[in-house]
Amino acid sequence: MTSGRNASTGATPADLGLAYVVVVHLAPDRKSELPSILSRHTRMPMVQVGDQREEPLLPDHVYVIAPDRELLITDSAVGVKPFEQPRGHRMAIDLMFRSLAEARGEGFAVVFSGTGSDGVAGAKAVKSRGGVILVQEPSSAAYGEMPRAVIATGLADVVLPVRELARRLAELARNRPKLLPMLDADTGPEAVAESR
Repeated sequence: MTSGRNASTGATPADLGLAYVVVVHLAPDRKSELPSILSRHTRMPMVQVGDQREEPLLPDHVYVIAPDRELLITDSAVGVKPFEQPRGHRMAIDLMFRSLAEARGEGFAVVFSGTGSDGVAGAKAVKSRGGVILVQEPSSAAYGEMPRAVIATGLADVVLPVRELARRLAELARNRPKLLPMLDADTGPEAVAESR
């Protein structure tokens, strides 16, 4: 599951068996072009999750949040609802990551470029359920605040530039049983990023 401004699935294989849920901070009155942008970089089906119904959460699909909505994940579906918080106090990425942790347990949380600290509380929730936290290297991000905030918690398992992050996500998804002991050890993100 991913969040941020410049998430790209272009280097991620389309057959890992993962569902990709993309949450970005969008102005409520702006139409999102993200589904059409991402569809140029992946063969996976692209679904914009709107208000009409929940969408079944299927492997090898990409789900993109509609503007001005909170995204929720259940054990078998993804849906949206209007925000309860006023603008300026919404933590869309935290809400989605918490939803992921509660509904699916172990999962991957990926934090890309963004401002503020949205994602920190959600990353803690995912990590507490045995999930893996991947973060874009802040120096490679257009906005490094969000990645830095998550890294500062000490919870990041992997910190890499975007393209390398996609490759590492694929490795983790394919080799998760072998890599979990290494991630559980107190090695820090740099050791995990350098391991093969």
